[in-house]
Amino acid sequence: MLRLKAEDAVHNLGTVHSDDEATLRAFGSAYMNDPKTIGSLTLYRSTGDVIATYDVWTNEWKEAGAINA
Repeated sequence: MLRLKAEDAVHNLGTVHSDDEATLRAFGSAYMNDPKTIGSLTLYRSTGDVIATYDVWTNEWKEAGAINA
């Protein structure tokens, strides 16, 4: 089961679980495009490895392998 975790600098804002990565990415994009939304999003594999993070400045997902590239 994949998970999408929202957090800010101090708080865990919640986690959404799904077997469908596309659904979590779509949900996360919609969440981050809400003007009232704060924090950051990270998409994880069931093993705990990071798949991607949402970049609020470019309004897109950044794949884990490309974050430090």
